Formats: sequence, structure tokens, C-alpha cells
Amino acid sequence: SAARRVFLDQDPVLIQLWQEEYAMDFNLKQHDVFVSTGLNIGTPYARVPDLGVRWHHVLPPVVLEHWPFQIDPSCRRFTTVATLSPFGDVYYRGERYGTKHDGLRRVADLPRRAKAELELAVKYYREEEPGLSHLKDNGWILSDAARIGDLGEYQAYIRRSRGELGIVQSAQVTARSGWFSDRWSHYLASGKPILAQSTDFERWLPTGRGILTFNDVDEAVDGLARINGDYVAHCRAAREFAEEYLDHGKVLPRFLEACTAS
Repeated sequence: SAARRVFLDQDPVLIQLWQEEYAMDFNLKQHDVFVSTGLNIGTPYARVPDLGVRWHHVLPPVVLEHWPFQIDPSCRRFTTVATLSPFGDVYYRGERYGTKHDGLRRVADLPRRAKAELELAVKYYREEEPGLSHLKDNGWILSDAARIGDLGEYQAYIRRSRGELGIVQSAQVTARSGWFSDRWSHYLASGKPILAQSTDFERWLPTGRGILTFNDVDEAVDGLARINGDYVAHCRAAREFAEEYLDHGKVLPRFLEACTAS
């Protein structure tokens, strides 16, 4: 059969808006199949254009044996890794699609409210980074993501974590993209519960045990309390979610099937 070129969109919303609103060319016409980690992209549930193509959907796969499952209730700190504002705000039909700074601002007082240790490892970290002072003032622990730059250090960082607090670009929230982070896959496979800002991926996936979502700081406070209140069960549920939905042995065959679809 003839070779097919696949466009894999792992950072949805921006590509759709840049092309539709700003006439940026991503060479889509040279591709045959379009796949996104935004589970709502190309459906009526997303608030961004489909660019006139049919979108298939895939979750970020993990090779489970490389992310060993462990339960360690002595881990105290919920962590996450972030690149802040690699791009500016985008506007579509007069509405602003913002950056991860917006998401962090919405939960700035979460450490104080939840009485929890929360760490943000920042890529390209600078002590004087604008917009980070309000996080420090509210009790966030800030660190340089460069110190977990190789795979072994990254895996150890996740093993030391109690779970992940998944903050996303506000553009993903506004667009209701259904985006699912590859980093969440790594935490879940390691048996670390996720409390993720909702992108509406829960429309397609079960949440509430092992992986929880929130829309505002009140829901985030409640989510952390729920995880801490039954921590071992949430750890087991996190790994079970990864085994059911993220195992490369299940995800990649579906991905290849999509690549050969008409």
C-alpha cells in the first residue's frame, strides 16, 4: 500500500488557532492522516476549528515496565513541571486564549488553602521570573526543571512525588480541547495520583479515582483532600488507569489503525 504521512498534534488549540486566525501554514495539505492528543478536537465539543480535516485521537502511550509501580505514603509533595509562556496569548473570534500563567494565577493560593506542599519545576527557571513572585508568596516551592533534565532524574523526581497537580495552558481550558498530557501518563504509570485542571478529557475517560479534575481553586482543595484521604487506593487506581488506557501495547495498535484509516 502507498505510504501515508501522519500529522500528530500533541499541543492542540494553538495550531488550530494560529492557522485559522493568523494564517500560519503548518503544511497540513501534505499529510494524509491527522491525530491529536486533544480528545475533543474535531468534535462539536471543542471551541476551535477542525481546519477542514478529520481528526483521530490518541492518548500518550507509556511502556509500563519502564515506570515501575510503587506506593510510598511518606512522599509529601505534589509536583509538576512547566514551561511558562513559550508563546503569547492568542485571540479567536474576539476571545482570549491564554497561557499557563493564567492557570497558575487561578490556583495561586492553593498551598495555603489546602495546607499542602506543592512544587513547580520550571523550565528555563529564573529567580526573577516575572509572574512567579505571587506563587512564592502563597507558599509554592519553585525549582529549576533543568535538574531533572535526563530520564533517570525525571523518573526519580516522579517517584519522590506524592502525585501531580496538573496545571494546563488556559487556552486548553477555554477551548475545551480534551487535551491529555504525556506527563500525566508518566505519573499515573508510576502509581502517582493526578489532580488535573479540566480540559474536558473526562468526557471520554473515567475520573474520580487515581485521576481527578478541577475547574477552580475550591475544587482543587477538595481534590487534594480526596486523594490524601484515601491515598493508597488512589495510587492503585492511578496505575490501573495507566494499564487500561495508556499501555503502549493497547494504545499503539489503535494509533496505527487510525493511521491506515480512510
